[in-house]
Amino acid sequence: MRALPRTLGCLVGAVLVMGGVCRAAEGENWVTDWEAAKTQAAKDQKLLLIDFSGSDWCGWCKKLDQEVFSQEAFLTEAKKKFVLVLLDFPRDKSGQSEALQKQNDTLQEQFGVEGFPSVFLAAADGTPFAQTGYQAGGPEKYLAHLDELLEQHAKVAKLQAALPAAKGLERAKLLDEICTNLGMDTPEKTAYMTEIVTLDADNQAGLKGKYLVAAAMASRTSSLRAGKPDDAIAACDKVLAWEGLSADERQTMLIAKSEILFGTGDKKAAKALLLEAKKVAPESPVAAQIDRILAGRWFKDVE
Repeated sequence: MRALPRTLGCLVGAVLVMGGVCRAAEGENWVTDWEAAKTQAAKDQKLLLIDFSGSDWCGWCKKLDQEVFSQEAFLTEAKKKFVLVLLDFPRDKSGQSEALQKQNDTLQEQFGVEGFPSVFLAAADGTPFAQTGYQAGGPEKYLAHLDELLEQHAKVAKLQAALPAAKGLERAKLLDEICTNLGMDTPEKTAYMTEIVTLDADNQAGLKGKYLVAAAMASRTSSLRAGKPDDAIAACDKVLAWEGLSADERQTMLIAKSEILFGTGDKKAAKALLLEAKKVAPESPVAAQIDRILAGRWFKDVE
């Protein structure tokens, strides 16, 4: 069962903020100049490990710093493969130049970062290929986690090498495997998903519905980031018009559209879509979540 989209999902949860002491990130271990980091990575033939952090306010960032990123056991091994980059967003910006703040804001938008900590692995030119965040277990476990992401990236590269020779449903299935192994959403992944929908137009391989929804959700996210809610709604409506959606897929798209309308202030329409989503699968766990949302303060005065 798919989870509720982020905003409505947040309505049924709470943000846990934890205390702690943050690491001193500037210095020989962590680079804060983006262009310098890329130049160094290219020169040393290394990858980039990029930490988007809120060093003086984000509890999970502090925890990740304490348990992993400040530990010599991590730094010694990580620096063999990566140039370590810190892009910090503290509340106290007195220690940051205006140029550094502008650089970090630009990169936050470029990478689509909406929560902290967000950790990316990227090629030396800055192209990201994997995303992660806090992982419990200390430096050794985190290093093993990074190795898994690198192995996954290598697997994707091998699969991509086979693409030119693949046609029709064979290509659709290969693209499905690539998308499954890609470590994060990228424009390339969105293009793959769109192609899968075309290649499996009659849903013979059962991939059309899966990727019709996935591509629409990616389009919805990019449209919302660009401040274009009407385009995001159109992406949802295009999928909802297809009668071949499973109950789970239809429920997902109805909730996604509801979230957009809620964000625009049209709570009445948002509530109507949540009720419609509940009817699609009234006994599902998501239906129970919808009940809790509708009973809460967000829809209290909505008829």
